[in-house]
Amino acid sequence: MYRESHGLKREHFRAATRRMPLLLASAAALWSPMVQAQGVEPGEGSAFGPIVVTAERREASVNDVGIAIQAFGAEELLENQVDGIDDLSQMTANINFRQSRPGGNPVITIRGVGTNDFLVSSNGSTAVYFDGVYSPSLGTISGQLFDLERAEVLKGPQSALYGRNATAGVVNVISAKPTDYFTGYLRLTAGNYETVAAEGAVSGPLGDKVSGRLSVRTNHSYDGYMTNLYPGGQEIGTIHKTALRAQLLAQPTDNFSLHAIFTYEHENSVPGGWTSFGRREPGGSPTSRPFKPFCATDLADMLDFANECASSFGYQRETTDVYTINENDPWDTRGDAYTGTLIAKYEGDGFTITSTTGYIDWYQFRYQADSIPFTESLVFRDQKQWQLSEDLLIASAGDAPFQWLGGVFLSTGNVTIDRYIIGALFNSNTIVTHDADTRTVQPYLQLDYKFSPAFSVSAGARYIYEYNDKVGGVYTDANFDQVLDPDDVTNGELDDSMSQEQVTYKLAANFTPSDHTLVYASFTHGFKSGGYTSAYVANTAGLLPYKGEKIDAYEVGLKQTFGSVAQFNAAAFYYDYTDIQSTTTVVINGTASSRFANIPKAEVKGVDLELSLWPIEGLTLNFNAGFLDTEVGSYLNGSGATVPKGNRLPNAPKFSGAARFRYETPVSDSVKLWLTGSVQHHGKYYMDVDNAEKLASASKATLVDGSIGLNFPNANVDVSVWAKNLFDEAYILGGYANGSVAFMQYNMPRTFGITLGKSF
Repeated sequence: MYRESHGLKREHFRAATRRMPLLLASAAALWSPMVQAQGVEPGEGSAFGPIVVTAERREASVNDVGIAIQAFGAEELLENQVDGIDDLSQMTANINFRQSRPGGNPVITIRGVGTNDFLVSSNGSTAVYFDGVYSPSLGTISGQLFDLERAEVLKGPQSALYGRNATAGVVNVISAKPTDYFTGYLRLTAGNYETVAAEGAVSGPLGDKVSGRLSVRTNHSYDGYMTNLYPGGQEIGTIHKTALRAQLLAQPTDNFSLHAIFTYEHENSVPGGWTSFGRREPGGSPTSRPFKPFCATDLADMLDFANECASSFGYQRETTDVYTINENDPWDTRGDAYTGTLIAKYEGDGFTITSTTGYIDWYQFRYQADSIPFTESLVFRDQKQWQLSEDLLIASAGDAPFQWLGGVFLSTGNVTIDRYIIGALFNSNTIVTHDADTRTVQPYLQLDYKFSPAFSVSAGARYIYEYNDKVGGVYTDANFDQVLDPDDVTNGELDDSMSQEQVTYKLAANFTPSDHTLVYASFTHGFKSGGYTSAYVANTAGLLPYKGEKIDAYEVGLKQTFGSVAQFNAAAFYYDYTDIQSTTTVVINGTASSRFANIPKAEVKGVDLELSLWPIEGLTLNFNAGFLDTEVGSYLNGSGATVPKGNRLPNAPKFSGAARFRYETPVSDSVKLWLTGSVQHHGKYYMDVDNAEKLASASKATLVDGSIGLNFPNANVDVSVWAKNLFDEAYILGGYANGSVAFMQYNMPRTFGITLGKSF
């Protein structure tokens, strides 16, 4: 039974602050011999030039790796104001980011593969690594990005080298490392919504063969970007975040190093609230629904953007401004996260050994209101997560034709979620508990052989064993004391465990007919582990686990360099996707319940295209586009009816694209001018597997960012004026329906500011 110490008292919450040959032939047909201009590497020294990545667990130029990769260096990340995982979506295609709120838990979907759930209890389909440490949930990847060396986005399943939850792809975030010379920087920002931010770092030697780096970022918006019409109501959309990272790098011998990283993050914000709309429903009349105006059947299941319908309490919106709410109840997000990483590396004779040990301790408390002046629902939750992990990697070194790497990944951890749901509409308050342990053992091996300077093959495999154990349930708070006790009614309880085993693998071939051309083909079998839902369900059957999902991915690609003028990358892919995990409505013992469940089958087909140009000195252009065709197979919906195949996967627009430029020119001997700009577009997409129009009607968007700056190299000073979402585009990040109201979460409106930087 749930222990008294986990009681859900409001006072306790307020006090807590924590998919080979055929493929290769197809790919080769994409390549035609071309005369290469001589010159430096494309974009050498520019923001968008090729950089060294570790996508295959070894350092290599991004142009030499047979994976569709978007890699961003430190300068580009800074100039594009990237301060969270979600900002990477502004810079690439076929990637979709949704959030529970701006700055909240980011749901990452790559090429249509993703998790349609915001809960901390769910693992994402994209494996996110910070400095080599796997981040276990949507919550633990929601922190600030600052003082980085680079960020890598690997598209397509990477389950052989990266594990069980990399069916969509991988995001690698790498911090700037300590230096053996003294250096540092300070950046100060002021912007609208009374925003002030500061970021800085200092790095240098601390003694013989020891260096350190200290980095800090703090970000505060004191003026909320949402208007609250409720008299005396809380200001919504204020942000208060602070993060610190301390590093030590010691190299006591020439072949051995130790790198320790400690990161702390704190948040105490009133995040952007839901925008509530009445729901257009078939039938209905002032007689049968005395508080709701009549809504035409042909407009059924749509959002009431025109404010013609009312909630169960008779409330109608007073404005069509999506950033205006009328909220009596509180919003609040408070949390702390601690991460410790120890990387030990030994370089032997013909091999290297790298041990990456990581510990994550994450806590968050949230109030989540319904953004109407009456309490139809109010949720507050206490959620905690920790993980201890070890990744031991042994790899060959040198340039012999045969190369190998192998190792083992181990982790153990727990996620605990306590939720209290005030259901004033039905005068029924609900307590939901979720306490789940996860342990995994994953040995892996990859072999690479170069038959000739132009042709190589690789084969990699990973055995995955995972054990999950959950204790939890759903209860009616009979005496309304917000504490789980013997007086409360059990709606469903579960004390269950399960074991999962799977072998994931990848077969690949690379063809390099010249130093400027790479043609590759691959097949990958990927796996995302199953788990237990923590959502509200009607009975015990709803608490049963969902299965792991599988993906067989086929991909061919081309990376072509045109001397120092251009770089062109293309990839075509096909996925056979089974047992898809998705939030959907299912019928359990005759009752429809919303829960995380499995959809039998889907197919994904698509293309990724990228073109980088350096037409004149100082100018860099980058264009990328993604085309996606997804089809969900037939499945049973919440009413028990069979939905025929043909629906699209959630969060998978048919087209997405981004264009970026950077231009730098001297103004005088001591001043340089630079300009940057980006346009990112994603088409309409559905947010659930049922393809409900009410959640997709306002999902497409075209977003424009830009900046202009001056650099004073003699003084190591720069100043810039920047804007994000320049034309103030609003689109839906996520949403759900509850009772008579639909709740939508919108992106941040236009933000702008000025940044002053000094390096030394």
